[in-house]
Amino acid sequence: MEISFKFRSKPYKDGTHALNIQFTNGRDYQLEKFTGMKIIRKFWINKDSLVQPDVFDKEDSSKIIKKGHPAHKVINLNLLKFQEKMIAAKLKFAANDISFEQAVAFVFNSHNLDNIKTIDDCLHNMLRQELTIAEHKNQTHWLNGYKKLIGYDRDKMLFFKDINSSLIAKAHAEAKRRIIKIEDLRSKTYLNYLGCIRSLCTYAKNNKLIDEEILFPRKFYKVPIQATEELEGNDPAELWKMIEECRSLEQWQAAAFWLLAFSLKGLYFSDITTLSDSKIKDIHGKNISRNLWLMSQSKVHIKHLREKTKVPVFTRIFPTTMWLIRRLKLSTVITHGEKLINGERIVADINDQIGIFNYDKEGFPAKHKQVGKNIQKKTAIWGIQQKKARKSFNQTADDMEIGAAVRGMLLGHKDQVKTLIAKSYNFRQKQVWIDKIDAAHVKVLKEFKFEKLTDALVAKLKVIVELQQLPKWLLAESGVHRVGRELKVLTGFKNRKAQWTKIEPKYKWYFKLDKTQGEGFWSDDDTYLDSNNARYITTDQDGQLVQGDLIEKQIKEKMSNLIDKAGFQITRVDGREPDRVGLLIQDTDGIKSIRFQQKKIDKAEQTVREILEDSGILMSKA
Repeated sequence: MEISFKFRSKPYKDGTHALNIQFTNGRDYQLEKFTGMKIIRKFWINKDSLVQPDVFDKEDSSKIIKKGHPAHKVINLNLLKFQEKMIAAKLKFAANDISFEQAVAFVFNSHNLDNIKTIDDCLHNMLRQELTIAEHKNQTHWLNGYKKLIGYDRDKMLFFKDINSSLIAKAHAEAKRRIIKIEDLRSKTYLNYLGCIRSLCTYAKNNKLIDEEILFPRKFYKVPIQATEELEGNDPAELWKMIEECRSLEQWQAAAFWLLAFSLKGLYFSDITTLSDSKIKDIHGKNISRNLWLMSQSKVHIKHLREKTKVPVFTRIFPTTMWLIRRLKLSTVITHGEKLINGERIVADINDQIGIFNYDKEGFPAKHKQVGKNIQKKTAIWGIQQKKARKSFNQTADDMEIGAAVRGMLLGHKDQVKTLIAKSYNFRQKQVWIDKIDAAHVKVLKEFKFEKLTDALVAKLKVIVELQQLPKWLLAESGVHRVGRELKVLTGFKNRKAQWTKIEPKYKWYFKLDKTQGEGFWSDDDTYLDSNNARYITTDQDGQLVQGDLIEKQIKEKMSNLIDKAGFQITRVDGREPDRVGLLIQDTDGIKSIRFQQKKIDKAEQTVREILEDSGILMSKA
């Protein structure tokens, strides 16, 4: 085994580097752990593994001729203590007296591992090195719960030598009494308690903390199972009532989060916080988040691992879902923009198309939980729970008699997803299943009246922005445009004229990072306007994307005379015909946008712009 000091490569803002200790035992066992010390690397003495002390004048011992590392005496004292433990750990490991995990615990804890005789010491002073904060918290809760079953106070240590059949039977009997008679304990909770104790005992045996294996007979796993009440989901009427009655941006946001969770097949809030462009992938696993053509049509899926089951789930992002994400991204700039976790803002970058939050939920579970709890509080008065979005989706699918296999894959149930994973080697078969899932997904959204509820959200947001005098960029329909130092976004139309909203200085930290309008951001910049892409896109009454040849014909008939007067011709966008003016139709609140290739039209551009805007059409350069 090798144990050595190692610096973290990335410095802190003050120029110091984190000093870690690296433990290595072959390729399979390698671990780095922070010592708690931050070192200025230029003062590090590599051969001694110490920092440079002050250097004094030989003739005048009170005169410092070379300044050493700040607080070098304290730092070097701690470094010497670590070195002593590192040497001892290597010797113990070489003699096969301790395991790899014990060596780590030995270096970082003052505890003598030979004296770890209790479950408590094992969990809090040894195993803790291998657990996340959330995992350690759960294990501690289950250990304390088991102590209560055997009549121990939570502060009383539970020794390994005291864990025997008699003590296990006592806990089992008390658990049955509380489950059946008092009804303040659930069978699943008891099994969590028992599983925790057993896993800690197994860990102790594997790491030579105890000599003999502690057995847990199967009979102690048998407890009565209560008939549980079925958790009811929320229905469209409840959501409609909340949208109608909400009065603040925070309440509106909470309703939008619920609908977003539903539209993503009941994704839990914990999963929503992990959304990012890195999860937008095609069926081959290739990231396509920078493909403007696919993103503009919402012909994309997110592939993510469910937080609970850790199984991969493919979820289609529909146009309305993308709208929700964009509105939520903007709303969090106001509601969460100044909230920090580990010194960083928790809102996702403006260039991340689907990311809403960005923080380490594993490293800061309590703060992550508080973020979700604050959002849940805003819906509580209407009886709406964020976690019920998943149940509502499942109940809706069940009421529609969608088969259990398809429902299981919609929701990411472990057993059903295995079917899809098993067939993943066959591209066509995998595509067939994804198509089935997408079709069922659409049916559930329609049945729940998702589009109508979202329309109500749209209208409500406009009302809230107006009544509370919130920034109008919450209604932004474009990327950020720069005019000198000024930033602005398109926020709608009035009397057929485009309305632009300036970004206030206090929010420029977010909007100034927008790169979506810049060259090279989209991977298909050069091909986006090619005619073979059939860029005539709009949506039908059901929200389905359709090609707009009919719309092109209608606009041609209505506008032909006006365009002819300006000496132009409306035609399909085609980079190989630079002398023509290309046409791109997009759906923007009922107003059709036209994009023109800027080829040989400089002279007449203003004339064409005025003609089009008078007809309710916005022209922008391609």
